[in-house]
Amino acid sequence: MKWQWIGNLSLKQKLLMVVLPPLLACFLCGSLYLIEKYEYKQDLTLVVQLSELAVTNSNLVHELQKERGMSAGFLGSAGKAFAAKIPGQRQLTDTQLSLYQQFITQNQLPAIFAPKLKELNSQLGRLNSIRSQVDSLSISVADEVAYYTELNPNSTPKCDTRQLSS
Repeated sequence: MKWQWIGNLSLKQKLLMVVLPPLLACFLCGSLYLIEKYEYKQDLTLVVQLSELAVTNSNLVHELQKERGMSAGFLGSAGKAFAAKIPGQRQLTDTQLSLYQQFITQNQLPAIFAPKLKELNSQLGRLNSIRSQVDSLSISVADEVAYYTELNPNSTPKCDTRQLSS
């Protein structure tokens, strides 16, 4: 093979032949590194967001469980027990519900949560109706407890983390 053509190149061209390949390799490696770090940051942001959702949901579930218990006691005693405490508990529940709804509207959650959140919002829409039935003693303890029991697991959407990455 004849290498005579190298001798015909200018010094500038020879330097480019020596420097350019490693420079391109460094640029490629740096770009891949930046992409990896960006994806890592996005994953960590999602973890923080889902952690905040878990805390918000946990607080809501706790207040709903307290309301369920007081409502069951109220119904079981034919309106005598917890009559004075239920309004305050409902206010605490409404506060947590408002914080939950505020979190949902302010954060863009993964699409995998959409069906569960839609179902939960539908069930939460029945909360005032259930409360009215409790106040008028027109619902059985079993039906009231069933509503809240069904509501609590639905308030904590679950997902497989493998589904989030797709």
